Amino acid sequence: MTPQEAVQARQIIGLIVPSIPRNFFNWISVAAWLWLSPDGKGGGGGGQAYDTLGDATGFTFPIPPLLRPLSILREMHPEVDHRRWQSVLLQFGRSREHVRLAYAFDDPLRWMITEGNYASMIRAIRPDFAGLSGPGGGADDLDTRWLQQ
Repeated sequence: MTPQEAVQARQIIGLIVPSIPRNFFNWISVAAWLWLSPDGKGGGGGGQAYDTLGDATGFTFPIPPLLRPLSILREMHPEVDHRRWQSVLLQFGRSREHVRLAYAFDDPLRWMITEGNYASMIRAIRPDFAGLSGPGGGADDLDTRWLQQ
Protein backbone atom coordinates (compact mmCIF):
# COMPACT_ATOMS: atom_id res chain seq x y z
CA MET A 1 0.00 0.00 0.00
CA THR A 2 1.37 3.37 -0.96
CA PRO A 3 1.42 6.27 1.51
CA GLN A 4 -1.32 7.96 -0.54
CA GLU A 5 -3.48 4.84 -0.36
CA ALA A 6 -2.87 4.69 3.40
CA VAL A 7 -4.20 8.24 3.83
CA GLN A 8 -7.46 7.35 2.09
CA ALA A 9 -7.69 3.99 3.90
CA ARG A 10 -7.35 5.70 7.28
CA GLN A 11 -10.00 8.25 6.33
CA ILE A 12 -12.37 5.41 5.40
CA ILE A 13 -11.52 3.58 8.63
CA GLY A 14 -12.35 6.69 10.64
CA LEU A 15 -15.77 6.78 8.99
CA ILE A 16 -16.44 3.06 9.51
CA VAL A 17 -15.34 2.59 13.15
CA PRO A 18 -18.25 4.53 14.72
CA SER A 19 -20.65 2.03 13.12
CA ILE A 20 -19.15 -1.03 14.83
CA PRO A 21 -21.85 -2.29 17.22
CA ARG A 22 -21.27 -1.03 20.75
CA ASN A 23 -21.87 -4.49 22.19
CA PHE A 24 -18.81 -5.65 20.22
CA PHE A 25 -16.49 -3.16 21.97
CA ASN A 26 -13.74 -5.79 22.25
CA TRP A 27 -13.17 -6.02 18.49
CA ILE A 28 -9.57 -6.52 17.41
CA SER A 29 -9.93 -6.42 13.64
CA VAL A 30 -12.39 -5.50 10.92
CA ALA A 31 -12.89 -6.60 7.35
CA ALA A 32 -14.97 -4.16 5.30
CA TRP A 33 -15.84 -4.72 1.67
CA LEU A 34 -16.87 -1.74 -0.38
CA TRP A 35 -17.96 -1.35 -3.96
CA LEU A 36 -18.11 1.77 -6.08
CA SER A 37 -20.13 2.43 -9.21
CA PRO A 38 -18.20 3.29 -12.41
CA ASP A 39 -19.18 6.96 -12.12
CA GLY A 40 -18.27 7.13 -8.41
CA LYS A 41 -21.73 8.37 -7.44
CA GLY A 42 -23.01 5.17 -5.85
CA GLY A 43 -21.65 2.38 -3.74
CA GLY A 44 -22.30 -0.09 -1.00
CA GLY A 45 -20.66 -2.53 1.34
CA GLY A 46 -20.64 -4.07 4.75
CA GLY A 47 -18.29 -5.13 7.50
CA GLN A 48 -17.39 -7.88 9.91
CA ALA A 49 -15.80 -7.08 13.27
CA TYR A 50 -13.75 -9.90 14.84
CA ASP A 51 -12.87 -10.48 18.48
CA THR A 52 -9.85 -12.29 19.96
CA LEU A 53 -11.60 -15.66 19.63
CA GLY A 54 -12.30 -15.09 15.94
CA ASP A 55 -16.01 -14.64 16.48
CA ALA A 56 -17.50 -12.07 14.13
CA THR A 57 -20.46 -9.76 14.04
CA GLY A 58 -21.71 -8.12 10.87
CA PHE A 59 -22.52 -4.44 10.63
CA THR A 60 -23.28 -1.74 8.10
CA PHE A 61 -22.11 1.84 7.79
CA PRO A 62 -23.26 4.97 5.94
CA ILE A 63 -22.02 4.93 2.34
CA PRO A 64 -22.34 8.61 1.21
CA PRO A 65 -19.40 9.84 3.37
CA LEU A 66 -17.21 7.07 1.89
CA LEU A 67 -17.81 7.92 -1.77
CA ARG A 68 -15.18 10.67 -2.01
CA PRO A 69 -12.28 8.76 -0.38
CA LEU A 70 -13.23 5.63 -2.35
CA SER A 71 -13.20 7.61 -5.60
CA ILE A 72 -9.82 9.11 -4.74
CA LEU A 73 -8.47 5.66 -3.91
CA ARG A 74 -9.64 4.33 -7.26
CA GLU A 75 -8.07 7.24 -9.16
CA MET A 76 -4.66 6.39 -7.65
CA HIS A 77 -4.30 3.56 -10.16
CA PRO A 78 -4.10 5.30 -13.56
CA GLU A 79 -2.27 2.32 -15.03
CA VAL A 80 -5.54 0.38 -15.19
CA ASP A 81 -8.98 1.23 -16.50
CA HIS A 82 -10.31 2.47 -13.17
CA ARG A 83 -13.90 1.85 -14.22
CA ARG A 84 -13.10 -1.84 -13.82
CA TRP A 85 -12.04 -1.22 -10.19
CA GLN A 86 -15.27 -2.04 -8.54
CA SER A 87 -14.56 -3.51 -5.13
CA VAL A 88 -12.05 -3.16 -2.34
CA LEU A 89 -11.48 -5.21 0.79
CA LEU A 90 -10.22 -3.03 3.62
CA GLN A 91 -8.82 -4.94 6.58
CA PHE A 92 -7.70 -3.15 9.70
CA GLY A 93 -6.90 -3.69 13.35
CA ARG A 94 -6.42 -1.41 16.30
CA SER A 95 -2.75 -0.84 15.60
CA ARG A 96 -1.80 1.82 13.06
CA GLU A 97 0.35 -0.72 11.19
CA HIS A 98 -2.56 -3.11 10.76
CA VAL A 99 -4.15 -1.83 7.55
CA ARG A 100 -4.42 -3.77 4.31
CA LEU A 101 -6.19 -3.16 0.99
CA ALA A 102 -7.09 -5.66 -1.73
CA TYR A 103 -8.78 -4.74 -5.00
CA ALA A 104 -11.16 -6.68 -7.24
CA PHE A 105 -11.75 -5.77 -10.86
CA ASP A 106 -14.96 -6.59 -12.75
CA ASP A 107 -16.42 -8.22 -9.63
CA PRO A 108 -18.30 -5.76 -7.40
CA LEU A 109 -19.60 -8.52 -5.14
CA ARG A 110 -16.25 -10.34 -4.68
CA TRP A 111 -16.26 -10.16 -0.87
CA MET A 112 -19.98 -9.78 -0.28
CA ILE A 113 -21.30 -12.03 2.48
CA THR A 114 -24.51 -13.79 1.52
CA GLU A 115 -26.73 -16.48 2.98
CA GLY A 116 -25.03 -19.01 0.74
CA ASN A 117 -21.39 -18.15 1.51
CA TYR A 118 -21.35 -16.60 4.98
CA ALA A 119 -19.62 -19.48 6.79
CA SER A 120 -16.66 -19.62 4.41
CA MET A 121 -16.50 -15.91 3.53
CA ILE A 122 -16.39 -14.72 7.16
CA ARG A 123 -13.29 -16.91 7.63
CA ALA A 124 -11.80 -15.98 4.26
CA ILE A 125 -11.88 -12.20 4.79
CA ARG A 126 -10.77 -12.27 8.44
CA PRO A 127 -7.64 -10.13 8.79
CA ASP A 128 -4.46 -11.93 9.84
CA PHE A 129 -1.88 -9.47 11.11
CA ALA A 130 0.29 -12.06 12.89
CA GLY A 131 3.30 -11.36 10.66
CA LEU A 132 3.29 -7.60 11.18
CA SER A 133 5.10 -5.68 13.89
CA GLY A 134 3.19 -3.66 16.44
CA PRO A 135 0.69 -4.54 19.14
CA GLY A 136 -0.53 -8.09 18.96
CA GLY A 137 -3.85 -9.77 19.37
CA GLY A 138 -4.69 -9.26 23.03
CA ALA A 139 -7.49 -6.80 23.72
CA ASP A 140 -5.50 -5.29 26.59
CA ASP A 141 -2.73 -3.95 24.31
CA LEU A 142 -5.03 -2.24 21.86
CA ASP A 143 -4.43 1.42 21.10
CA THR A 144 -7.28 3.19 19.34
CA ARG A 145 -6.00 6.78 19.53
CA TRP A 146 -4.93 6.72 15.87
CA LEU A 147 -8.51 5.94 14.83
CA GLN A 148 -9.58 9.44 15.87
CA GLN A 149 -6.93 11.15 13.70
